[in-house]
This record gives sequence, C-alpha cells and structure tokens, in this order.
Amino acid sequence: MGRRSRKKSAAPATRAVPQPKPQPAEPAPPRDALADRYARSRERDEAVRRTLEPLPEGERPGAVTVAAIVAFVMAVANIVAAVAGATLGSNAIGYTVMSTAILLGCAGGMWFGARYWAVMGFMVVLIFQILSLSFALIRVERWWYALLVLVAIGLLGWMFWKLIRALARIQMPDRPGAAGR
Repeated sequence: MGRRSRKKSAAPATRAVPQPKPQPAEPAPPRDALADRYARSRERDEAVRRTLEPLPEGERPGAVTVAAIVAFVMAVANIVAAVAGATLGSNAIGYTVMSTAILLGCAGGMWFGARYWAVMGFMVVLIFQILSLSFALIRVERWWYALLVLVAIGLLGWMFWKLIRALARIQMPDRPGAAGR
C-alpha cells in the first residue's frame, strides 16, 4: 500500500491580497470609570441613609417586635417538642438546648431594647430555617405539604426582608445613648 503525503502540493505563487487590519476591540474602561461607579454607589447609599430616622431610645420597630414574638414561640415549640418525647438520639438534647438558648437570647435582646446583635442573630436563624425548609422540599410526598413548606419559606423570607431596614435603623451611629451597645 502506498502512503499519501499530507503535505499540500505546491501551488503556483500568487500575489497575496492585503487584508484590512482588524480594528482593536473597545479598550477596557480605565480605573477612573470603576472608581466613578463606586462613588455613585456610595452616593446612593448615603441618600438612603439620610432618609432613615434613628430610633429613639426604647423604641422598637414593628418588624423587630414581631420577630421577638416569633423567636419566643419557636423557643417554646422546641421545649414542647423535647418534653413531648421526641426521641431523636443523644445529640438531639444538646441541639435542642442550644437552639432554645439562642432563640431565647435573640427574643430577649429584640424585646428588651432592640439590640443589633439579637436582630442579626435571629436573621441568621431565619436563613438556616429557610435553607432547611428548602431542602425539605426535596423529600415532600404530598402536594399540600409542599404548599405549607412554601408558605413557611415565604413568610420567613418576608420577615427577613423586613428586618433588614429595621437593622439599618438600629445600627445608626447618632442614636442617643447607643454608645454602650
């Protein structure tokens, strides 16, 4: 069997037609443009901060009040579930005690003075609840269970959203008497 050469046969020499040079692409925005965008973002943030009113001493936003009540109810539900005899193993007791203590601490901190750390801690608890309920949707067997879980996720997400603005008002630096918080 013969071998074929993969080389192309020599073509007659022709004069190459000059091709137009491609135009360079848009140059990357200079660093000043990026700095301008950050400056505009900071200006928008400052405009929003100017619209917020600091909380007077002893005031608690409505969202924080509702969150304190929900945290207390969740802590009581933990205790009731533990007393009712939910036998989940030896690790369940430690988890129940710890989660109940966290919820009671957050509820107390939100109820007695709208503390920043309490609101932030409860928002972390809300995120974990939303994530665990979202993962629970994978194992749902009946459609109405899924509907209940979706409603719970929606309500917890709404509460989280409402706490964001309340948290911004709580952390404002010119709040009277807020130096010790």
